[in-house]
Amino acid sequence: MTSSEQRSIDVPGGTYWRAWLDFVTTELVERGLVGRGDLDLFVITDDVDEACREVIGFYRNYHSIRWVGPTRNQCGRAAAICADCHDRGRNT
Repeated sequence: MTSSEQRSIDVPGGTYWRAWLDFVTTELVERGLVGRGDLDLFVITDDVDEACREVIGFYRNYHSIRWVGPTRNQCGRAAAICADCHDRGRNT
């Protein structure tokens, strides 16, 4: 293990983020403290290209909101936050 890996929370193929997700799912989602849909607000990956796409997509969306302002769905949520729900025409 390199010195930078020793200082990291996790390394590629590590267990920290998967264990964290298991905790959030079993302790918070199942008890109703976090919505299941909130799990779609982040990505856990070991793939550098996927991580870069997520960050670039976030900032592309973030910067467009800064200049245009958030748009709202019929359900009142920002369309940028629940684009999947918005695209499918659901109000949940």
